[in-house]
Amino acid sequence: MVYTINMIQIAYNALLHLMALSQFLLRSGSRAIYGDLIWQFYLLLGLSFTLSLLLAFRKKAYFILIPLRLIIILLIAYPTGEEFWIGALLLMSLTTETALFTPLPWGRVLSVLILVPFLFFRGDRSAFHIPVRGTSFPDLLLLFFFPLLAGQAAFSLKKEKLKKEELQEHNKRLDRAASRLIGTNLDYQNYAKQREARTLAEERRRISREIHDTVGYSLTNVRVMLEAGAMQMENNREQSRQLILKAMEESRRCLEETRQAMGELRSRDREDYRGRTAISRLTGAFHESTGITVSLEYGEAPTQFSEKVDKVLYRTIQEAMTNSFRHGMAENIDIMFWEEKRVLSVLIRDDGCGAPTVKEGVGLAGMRERVEKLGGTVKYGNGPKGFQVRALIPLTGEGEDGK
Repeated sequence: MVYTINMIQIAYNALLHLMALSQFLLRSGSRAIYGDLIWQFYLLLGLSFTLSLLLAFRKKAYFILIPLRLIIILLIAYPTGEEFWIGALLLMSLTTETALFTPLPWGRVLSVLILVPFLFFRGDRSAFHIPVRGTSFPDLLLLFFFPLLAGQAAFSLKKEKLKKEELQEHNKRLDRAASRLIGTNLDYQNYAKQREARTLAEERRRISREIHDTVGYSLTNVRVMLEAGAMQMENNREQSRQLILKAMEESRRCLEETRQAMGELRSRDREDYRGRTAISRLTGAFHESTGITVSLEYGEAPTQFSEKVDKVLYRTIQEAMTNSFRHGMAENIDIMFWEEKRVLSVLIRDDGCGAPTVKEGVGLAGMRERVEKLGGTVKYGNGPKGFQVRALIPLTGEGEDGK
């Protein structure tokens, strides 16, 4: 951006110096003084353009280069007298540079002040013992008007440029803050998921202990009652019968409690979010925290895969959505699944700004490595509207649920 502006400024100054040279050459045949000043004019004009080039690349030296250019332009314009266009063209170059390269608000003031010395050019004078007619009042007005107009236009462009840069910096700060916010939110989601998994594991252990205690206690009672019934079989058949009935009742109660505990455990298992359930929860939380609309199309893909595939899918979608928010500034994300010849294809695409060049960072590298561990591949790059990620994962048939 800065390089482009410098090239435009250099081209602009070169054009004005060439126009001043052409004006001098057109007048050199009609004025004797021009013939005497040819080599001095070429030298001063060359120095003026050289200082202009230095100023384009050494802007901090404006307090030295701009006064030097003003002196050179005064030396060029003094002998020209009524031929004010030579000085006016060079002044346009100088007022433009003054407005662009001096700090605000001095640029506007200085671009006006540098015109003041030319007020003394109105009267008749002598240059190299040759009389020179002074600049007429209408010509003097034109001599001031065009450089002043160029300087004020350059000052306005500079202000707009600074406003744009300030807005861009403000947007970058907002982006960084939003990225930290979404990162914190995603970390909180991961923490909540881990906390939920720990809670679920603790609940499973509790239910397992209940099953162990219930079965252990009941089987001990059943064994004691059956042994006592066996001992009373010959002496007291009625008491033996009662003991067997109690043992049957105890075993029935034990079986009922075990079924109830197993049913609760299976219910907890169903709440262990995997497959579509996990992805729906992830995209829903992402939409709530970022405002980005996420659409899901599952096609003919199963509702759930093996634990490894489900985990890789979750992390891949999470990373792709995060990149769409942080880097792509997307408003919509489409996630599509389909299965063909035992290969699951996942496409995540957004409508953001895309990426001029894609450099694989930690996130994309981790995504690729996880998919490659399952024998799959990942491709990413600019899509029809924004950025897209495509993952191909072979399905081995291990632990997959029905559609």
